[in-house]
Amino acid sequence: MKLQRKISAALVAVLLLLTVSLGAEETPGASLAVPDNYKLRAKDSVQVIVFGEGDLSFAQAIDSDGKVMIPLAGPLRLEGLTLREAERALRETFINEQILVSPHISVRVTGYSPRQFYIFGEVTNPGVKDFPLDATSLDVLQALSLAGSFTDLARRGNVRVTRTQPDGSEENFTVDVDRLMRGRGETEVRIFPDDRIFVPTRFF
Repeated sequence: MKLQRKISAALVAVLLLLTVSLGAEETPGASLAVPDNYKLRAKDSVQVIVFGEGDLSFAQAIDSDGKVMIPLAGPLRLEGLTLREAERALRETFINEQILVSPHISVRVTGYSPRQFYIFGEVTNPGVKDFPLDATSLDVLQALSLAGSFTDLARRGNVRVTRTQPDGSEENFTVDVDRLMRGRGETEVRIFPDDRIFVPTRFF
């Protein structure tokens, strides 16, 4: 009887260890709520869970080339894919590389790459502004609305935008926001991450 109790206790201990091990392997970190149409970007942090395969699960930031490094398989581009598309791409990679036969994979976002722009000058709420989650650019009027409203001294006909180009040079242009607000602007003006908007003071 004592021997049977010892064997039963040992079996219970083994089952508990297996349960804890599997739970640690498949329990995700803190994931963020992501719209179904959200497309992954460079510098997003993702967690890839390969259920039942803890050694193949990983958490990484997507590199500047839009890729992650998959254990045993090498780099895979995820930038521009939705989470479901990323899961399919990972699944196909594991199968094509003959690493797994029928993997079950979950991709989650644990951190977003920073996307911000800056508004200074004659607005009521100047400073650093975050892009909406699903936006890669904003109409200049939308961007300005995030800074509250113009002050009474704002020179709205000569709003300046500074944009840093990939080669490090700066592009500067002015926007007649008054004309845009009256629907007379000839073209739509877009604001992109890291753009700097300055609303100058109107002199009487």
